[in-house]
Amino acid sequence: RLNGRDAMAQSFLNYSAPAFYPTYSYQESNHSSMNSMENNSNQSDFVEDFHFGTSPPLYSFPQPPPSRSFSDISTFYFEQFQGLFNRNHGESKSISNSTTVDKNSNGNITTGTLPVQSHEANPNPTPSFAASWLDKAETAKKNGDINEAASCYRKALRDLAQSMEESQQSSVHNNWQPWIEYAKLEEEYGKISRCQEILTAALTFFPFNEPLLIKSIQLEEKIGNLSNARSLLARLQDVAPEKGWRIMMEGAKFEARNGETVVARKIYKYLMNNVPNFGNVYQEACLLEERCEELERAIKIAEKGLQDHTKYGPLYVTLIRLEEKMSMRTGDLTATRNAIQRACKNIPKELRWKIYLEEAQVEERGGNLDLCRRAYVKSVQVCPSNLVYKVWMSGAKSELYLSSGNTLDSSPITQKLIQRSFTEVPPRKQSQVLLEWARLEEFSLDMDSAREILKRARKDATEWKVFLESVFLEIRSNNPDEAIIQAEEALEIHVGTGRLWQVLIALHQSKGDDAQWAMFEKAISEVPKSGEVWCEGARIQLRRGNWEEARRFLEFSIFFTPQYGDSFIEYLRLEILENGPEVDLTRLERVCCNAEPNYGALWLLCKRNPLAGAKDVFETARTLLVNYLYSTSQEEVNATLFEPVLSLDCIQQHDISKMSREERWAHIFGFQ
Repeated sequence: RLNGRDAMAQSFLNYSAPAFYPTYSYQESNHSSMNSMENNSNQSDFVEDFHFGTSPPLYSFPQPPPSRSFSDISTFYFEQFQGLFNRNHGESKSISNSTTVDKNSNGNITTGTLPVQSHEANPNPTPSFAASWLDKAETAKKNGDINEAASCYRKALRDLAQSMEESQQSSVHNNWQPWIEYAKLEEEYGKISRCQEILTAALTFFPFNEPLLIKSIQLEEKIGNLSNARSLLARLQDVAPEKGWRIMMEGAKFEARNGETVVARKIYKYLMNNVPNFGNVYQEACLLEERCEELERAIKIAEKGLQDHTKYGPLYVTLIRLEEKMSMRTGDLTATRNAIQRACKNIPKELRWKIYLEEAQVEERGGNLDLCRRAYVKSVQVCPSNLVYKVWMSGAKSELYLSSGNTLDSSPITQKLIQRSFTEVPPRKQSQVLLEWARLEEFSLDMDSAREILKRARKDATEWKVFLESVFLEIRSNNPDEAIIQAEEALEIHVGTGRLWQVLIALHQSKGDDAQWAMFEKAISEVPKSGEVWCEGARIQLRRGNWEEARRFLEFSIFFTPQYGDSFIEYLRLEILENGPEVDLTRLERVCCNAEPNYGALWLLCKRNPLAGAKDVFETARTLLVNYLYSTSQEEVNATLFEPVLSLDCIQQHDISKMSREERWAHIFGFQ
C-alpha cells in the first residue's frame, strides 16, 4: 500500500480520488494553510498541507457536538419529541423494538443490532420472498401502520441480504432502493441510530452506490459526525470522476456548509477539469461563489461553463442574475442585456419565454417601462399556451408598478392584462391569478374588491395560499379580530398547514401570553415539523426571557424549515441579547447563507432590494437589531428586552393605508 503522498500523486494520474479526500482520513486545516493551498497550483505542494495519520474506524461515533451547536438539533428532536409524534399517530403505530439515540458513559452515540440478520425460517430465500415483504411494507405504510411496515422492511432486507451473499446476479445487487426506503421510515420517526445501522449495512453490499452514499453523508452531517462523512467521501479514491462526480459534488456542498469554502472550491475545480461534460457542476460552483459574494469569480465560472454547454438554460439564468448584481455597482445594464441576447440565441425555443420574462423583470427593476413592455411581448409570442397567463399577470404588475397611477382605475392597461391572464389561465390554476388580482386591488386600497376576489378564490379549497392571503388582508387592514376568524376557518380545511398556525399564534399575542402559549401548544401537536410554528414559540420564550428554551425552539425551526428567514433573524436577536453586539456570528451567518431563506415578514423587511443575497439580508438585520438595542439608554433597553426587538417585528399588523406607495408595494408583494 502506498503512503499518503505517493497514493495522492498516483490518484491524480489514474483519475482516482481528488486530493481533497485522500486515502486516509481528512483532517481539518487551519485557514492559513488552506489559503496557501489556494494560491499554489502545484499538486505536490498542497498535498503537504494535509495530515496523513492512522485512519480511524470508518463508522466510529465521535463525541457529540456541544448543546449549542446546530448539529445537535437532531439528537434533541429524536430524544425529546418522539412521544409527541407517537401521540399524533397513535401509540399502536409507533415503531416497536427500535433503538433510540443513546449515549454511553463517554458521551458517544451507541447503536444496537443491525436490522439485517440471518433468516431462520427460510435458509435459502430468493428475491421473490423479499418482493412480497416489500409489497406488504408499502401497503402498511400507506395505511399508516408504521409498526407493521418496519417489520416487513426488516424481513425483506434479511432476505435480500442473504440472497446477495449467495447470488452474483446483477439484478439482485442493484436492488438498493428498499434500504433507502426503510432508512427514511426510521429517520422520519426519530430512530436515528437505527437509520445509521441500515445505511451502514446497505453500504457493505453497495459500497459505491450513489444514493446510499449521499444519504449517509447527509445523515452524518445532520448529527454532527463530520469525520464520518469525510470518511465516506474518501471511498471515492478508486472511483473514476465520471462515475462518482455527483457524490464528489455533494462533498463540495458538504464542505461549504461546514465552513471549508476553500476545499469546496478545489473540489469544484477538480470536477470542472475532469468531468466538464456536466453543466450542473458549473452551476453549483457559481452558486457557491455567489453566496460568498464573489461575483466576479462566479461570472468567470459561468462563462467557462457556457463555452462547453451552450444550451444549458439554468447557467444562463444564473449569469443574467450575476450580471445584474454587478450592474447595481456600476449602474450599467449593458453586460446584463448582452447575456440575455446570448441566452436567447442558444437555448432551446421552448425555454426562451423564460429568458424574455427574466429580461422584462430586469428592465422593470431598472425602471425602463418601454423595454420592459417589449420583453413581455417577446415572451408572450413564444410562451406555451398553458403558461402564458403567468406572463400576462407579471406584465400587469409591472404596468401598475412603473406607471404614475396608484390604483387600477388609473391604469386601464393593467386591467386589460389582468383580464387576459384570467381568460387564458387553466381552470385548476385560477386561484393563483385571483390571488395576484386581489393583491393589486389591495395595493389600490380597494379592500372590498380584494375581499370579494379572495372569497371567489376560496371556492377552490385545495389552495391554502388563498386562505393565508385572506388572513393577511385583514391584518394589513388593521382588523385583527376578523383575521383570527379567517385563520380559524382556514384551519378547518387545511389543518396541516404550518403557516396558517403560525399567523394564528401571532394574532393571539393581543389576547395575552397564556392564550398565545396555549395556541402554540395546540399548533405544535398538529404540525410538529413546522419551522414557522417553532419560531413563534421561540418568540414567546424570548418575551419571557427564557433564552435556552428559545434557542432550542429556534434550532427546531431552522432544522425543519431552513428557508424561513425569520428563524435566523430571531436567532440573531437571541445572540445579541444574550452575548452583546460584538458576539461572533460567523457560524450562524454561514448556516443562513447556505439555507438561502426566501420568505418571512422580518426577512423581507430586511431585504432592501430583490437581488439581495442571504449574506446582505443577514448583515442588514444585524445592523437594525444592534442600532435598536444600543442606540437608546440602558433603562430603555432593559424595558424592551421582552418586547419585539425590531420596531416592525409584527410587520403584517401595520395599516397599509398609512404607508407610502413604495412601502405598500413591498409590504404586499415583498420581493418574491
